[in-house]
Amino acid sequence: MGKKDLLIRRLKVLTMFMLVSVFILSACTNNQSTTNKQLNPMSKEDSEGFEKGKFDPAVSISTAHCNNNLPFRDGESVEDNVHTKWAKEELGINIEYDWTTNSEQCGQKVRLAMAANQELPDAFVVYDKQLLGELIQAGKVMDISQAFEEFASDQVKEIYSKDTSYWYPVSKDGAKYGLPLLNESLVNDPVLYYREDWLKELGLKVPSNFEELEKVMDEMLKADLNGDGKKDAPLAMAFKNDLNPFATWMSDSSWVFGGHGVIPGYWNTWNKNGKLEYGSIQPEVKEALERLNKWFDKGYISADAGLHDERTASEQFTSQKSGIVAGPNWMYNWPIKASLMQNNPDAKVTPALVPSGPEGVGRLGTAATSGTLVVRKDFKHIDALMLYINKLFEYSAAPEGSPYENGWAEGYDYVVKEDGSISKDRADFPNEEPIRVDKYFITEIQMIDPFKRLEIIGDLYNGKKPQTPLERAYFSEAPKEEQNNPALNKSWQSISLLLEQKDQSIQDLFLGAPTETMLSKGEALRTLEIETFISIIYGKTPVSEFDAFVKKWREMGGDEITEEVNEWYESAAAEE
Repeated sequence: MGKKDLLIRRLKVLTMFMLVSVFILSACTNNQSTTNKQLNPMSKEDSEGFEKGKFDPAVSISTAHCNNNLPFRDGESVEDNVHTKWAKEELGINIEYDWTTNSEQCGQKVRLAMAANQELPDAFVVYDKQLLGELIQAGKVMDISQAFEEFASDQVKEIYSKDTSYWYPVSKDGAKYGLPLLNESLVNDPVLYYREDWLKELGLKVPSNFEELEKVMDEMLKADLNGDGKKDAPLAMAFKNDLNPFATWMSDSSWVFGGHGVIPGYWNTWNKNGKLEYGSIQPEVKEALERLNKWFDKGYISADAGLHDERTASEQFTSQKSGIVAGPNWMYNWPIKASLMQNNPDAKVTPALVPSGPEGVGRLGTAATSGTLVVRKDFKHIDALMLYINKLFEYSAAPEGSPYENGWAEGYDYVVKEDGSISKDRADFPNEEPIRVDKYFITEIQMIDPFKRLEIIGDLYNGKKPQTPLERAYFSEAPKEEQNNPALNKSWQSISLLLEQKDQSIQDLFLGAPTETMLSKGEALRTLEIETFISIIYGKTPVSEFDAFVKKWREMGGDEITEEVNEWYESAAAEE
């Protein structure tokens, strides 16, 4: 064989080797791509389990629970209960617990795991905004933007599209580092409660504005309606709260400040310039403080209001010393009905719209979210988690004929009586102990449309007959007398009034972790603010001291905080 033939033969062998290598490499690459899609699919087409609505074989989702004091039926546990069985049997998902602990230690467990570089649970709830920020900064949690867009149901997408601020706590530079857990809307937003029988005795109507309210308070103060011979303050109000005494969950004064156009302690675009500004330093607060000082001087507000927390102040109303108090829609049942009516069955109380001030009506708005469901960055079954989330939302408002139309599990959150009727009365449950199955969820709370319950009850109060399972469930909670005449249901009336003024609820738009300057100087600034405002209300300091407070606040770190808050806001509100 000549040299030329040998060279040609060698070239053929080399060419054949290269072709085989390319084929093998291509096959490996395709197999690897297929494997990656199966392990961490980012489209419905790549997830057979998601498309079918059940994973077979079952997949596992590890989690952690921040409540180690849950009630269980006999033989059940956090790892093996009616909900974990449901997830396995219906969805093909094994829920596994890396740990359970109390809420105080939950954040510490996560931080210790991070410090030791241990693998975190696949999906778990974070309530601490600072911890959420640490997880994002450390790159430990997944940007779920693509997964949400691909796997979230139309129902879930619609709910989360109702308010862009829902996403603010988890958003950074267009990424979404977790699923915000939504509160029921307006749950702590106040209406005003009046002693209706006292108004009738005085020949007065429910006031619609601050001027009319002042006349009502003046008449109540003079009349000694409780017969104790004292000039009791007619307006129950709480100023003892270390975080924000002027916008709190019961007996609060946010509606007074809101009537002047601002809420202390809240960050919002008060001057409509696209920037977040701190409510407590706005000039309108000075006007509201001046009004509260006038009410204090006239005796409309108790001299002990600075010592009264929310419950103590509400007791001024339920003990019949005061005739007016601000509170949430559920306040009528507790503590008003549970305490006032218990001691005086003849007492009559009515909820009413928040009266308007010089700038209209304003009040605190309940925070939209309560926590975040975060997902471990390298979690491989986001499709399974999203199927689980979709079902939690779907079955929380299950349609007629669904196995979940009455609740999650018979004997837990509802019972079927011998006559076939559905009951949620405590007396009908085993050991008279109903169990909220949603407490077993990975999310730790019911996944709901924030406005769903309010809208249903508003309709029921206005005479709509219940038609859907959820409507019937809420309707059945009312006593028979109120079912026959919804106008008698004061809690339903409170919700109807809240909905009428829902656009007047003002939100705190800073939903991120405390900034660096907040951590170092926030406590001193908060103390300065509270002491100054209380001193002005009590008349110990002239209202002109407000201007000096604003100057001190800015110099002591407020300006730096404002810059940091707006850096966060720009990042949180950024588009993808």
